[in-house]
Amino acid sequence: MNAMTLSEMDNMVVFEGYTRGDLKSTFDLVCDKDNWKMPIDTIVQAANLGLVCIAIAFFVGDYPEIERDEGSYYRVRSDGYYNLIGA
Repeated sequence: MNAMTLSEMDNMVVFEGYTRGDLKSTFDLVCDKDNWKMPIDTIVQAANLGLVCIAIAFFVGDYPEIERDEGSYYRVRSDGYYNLIGA
């Protein structure tokens, strides 16, 4: 069996009907830039809320907390991967 390249994996549908590439590009917008395993606390537009939550769930392993902010924006928070696994 041959190992897949990241490019091949990015084109695969992996979670909730999204490709790994779609989830990664979205997650990269909201995660800690220095260490993706750290907690997340960000504001997102309502139009992006679903995909952001799914991307966080895929990479962190748990769905984030959501609360309405101003207008069509939501505050999205996640304890982060380290906290989820008890590190």
